[in-house]
Amino acid sequence: MEKDDLPTPSDFWLQGEEAIDLLIQGREEWNLWVKMNPDANVSFQDVDFTKIRKNFYEGVLSFKNFNFPSGEVNFNGARFGDGDVTFDGAHFGKGAVSFMNAVFMVGSKSFKRTIFEGNTTFFETNFGDGDINFTNAKFNGARTHFNRVICGEGHVVFNRTKFNCKIINFIRFLIKKGDLKFLRCKFNCKNAYFQGINLREGDVSFNSAAFRYIDITFERSYFNGFAIFTNFSGSEKIMSFDLRHCTFEKTLDLSGNNFKIIPDLTSIKVSHHVSLEDFTTKVQTRATKHILRHWLATLLVIIWGTRNLRTKYHKFYNLLPKNSWLSRHIAKDKQDIARVRRLKEIAESNKDHHKAIEFHVQEFKANRWIGNKKKSALITECLFDILSDYGRSEKRPLISLVVLWLIYSPIYACSSALTQTGERFSEAFSLALSDSLVYSFSQMLPLIPSSRSARLESATALFKGETPSWIYALTGTQSIMAFVLVFLLGLALRNRFRI
Repeated sequence: MEKDDLPTPSDFWLQGEEAIDLLIQGREEWNLWVKMNPDANVSFQDVDFTKIRKNFYEGVLSFKNFNFPSGEVNFNGARFGDGDVTFDGAHFGKGAVSFMNAVFMVGSKSFKRTIFEGNTTFFETNFGDGDINFTNAKFNGARTHFNRVICGEGHVVFNRTKFNCKIINFIRFLIKKGDLKFLRCKFNCKNAYFQGINLREGDVSFNSAAFRYIDITFERSYFNGFAIFTNFSGSEKIMSFDLRHCTFEKTLDLSGNNFKIIPDLTSIKVSHHVSLEDFTTKVQTRATKHILRHWLATLLVIIWGTRNLRTKYHKFYNLLPKNSWLSRHIAKDKQDIARVRRLKEIAESNKDHHKAIEFHVQEFKANRWIGNKKKSALITECLFDILSDYGRSEKRPLISLVVLWLIYSPIYACSSALTQTGERFSEAFSLALSDSLVYSFSQMLPLIPSSRSARLESATALFKGETPSWIYALTGTQSIMAFVLVFLLGLALRNRFRI
């Protein structure tokens, strides 16, 4: 055979009886062959391993610590028969690995510490009864598929597994009886699809799983046991978390997650408690208009001076805070309104008043510029936000009351000083300031019994029994504003200590 007739590495296959004979010789011979043929392909397609189990210790079909070449590895349609199978510590090269339609029977299937460098496919694989263990495995290919996999009676474990791929699919993954565990698993991928998962009798746990800039969906999945999605590492980096149309027959636990998005729990069916302890979310918004910031920046330019108008305008504009009430912020995704409303409903059913308020506020903010079109309603809502953080802050109305008291006091002192004759204005102002503080405070809290006598006495001291008519307009506006602030203070206290 001439050199040009030799097969290229990608065309060379180890398959059939030759592959089986080399497997029976054991790990050392196999790895030596792979070292000499690093680019070969390996095929065990449609092989019935039942016939060769007697050649392995205690009938355990072992690929433990086997190295595979960088070509394709094909186990499609392979029949592994009854008994344990181990791929512990095996290392698959950069070629595609496929177990499509492979059939395992009764016994454990272990892939602990197995490394898959290329695309990996377990499409319509039947794992039979027995535990399936991928603990500390690594999937480094662009795609990993576990679609339409059938597992019998036994636990499926992916603890501390690393998915370093773009896409992972567990679509229509079925476990007849057993738990599905992804404890401390690391998902360094863009998309994770768990749609249509069916756990007929068992729990699912993603406790302490790590995520990074990923979209996750469990749409239309069925969980007959406990569903634990707690204490995610990097939960703030999750781009979307979709549980739409899922059915949870037992507790759904989302505790300990700090999402920067709104998880989608719309149309889910829950039969038991939904735990939201230490659970936070945030509606993602975008600024579309900055009308109020423009007005304030322009006003500051007018007050400051007219020289270098453009420079000063941009300076003031950039210094102003980018609050939602200074700009027109709308939800990036309008579906967030329905999502946060669903979270509010869940919190209310849990009798978790504080969570319900938190989600209600987020619904307000998401819907502000979409469902609320009237300017008067928008202004009222913005003031509600500024003055009391939607009835959640006691400090804001209390500080506002103090500011209101201190603003109106010097106004009353000035009014008194202007009415005095024969005295210098500064001296008259100083003398009237203490009485004006009492007068201002009495206007804010008229229901206190001592306020009436204090108001009459201070008015007599300030205005000598002849109160100017325009003072009544001032006291009226002050009383109305104080009433509103006292109401907001009471609302905040009620929300905090509600039983």
